[in-house]
Amino acid sequence: MRVHVKVPISQSRRAVRLAGKAGEQASAVVEMRAMLDKPLKIEVDSFDLKGKVTYEIEELEEGRVYRVHLKNVPGPAETYRGQLKLKTNYVESPELTILVRGRFSN
Repeated sequence: MRVHVKVPISQSRRAVRLAGKAGEQASAVVEMRAMLDKPLKIEVDSFDLKGKVTYEIEELEEGRVYRVHLKNVPGPAETYRGQLKLKTNYVESPELTILVRGRFSN
């Protein structure tokens, strides 16, 4: 038996890892794409890594494709984990979560 499930929103990755030496900057990108025939809107719901990671949401194609850029804030050697939660206007998928892990060593 084969089943084809159409997801309302395609997310390139669910988790990112930022890693390197203390004081260095690392970055990652997550792309989200609307898979339904209606415009997609996303906005930040919550973010628990303020002071450690910054993010920027870029709309590549209006109502269709978004890119989230994540970068660590250069600092001391440390390890952390958290998440960026996004709200959408799709009742089929009202929330998207990007898990973020950081590991910076001496």
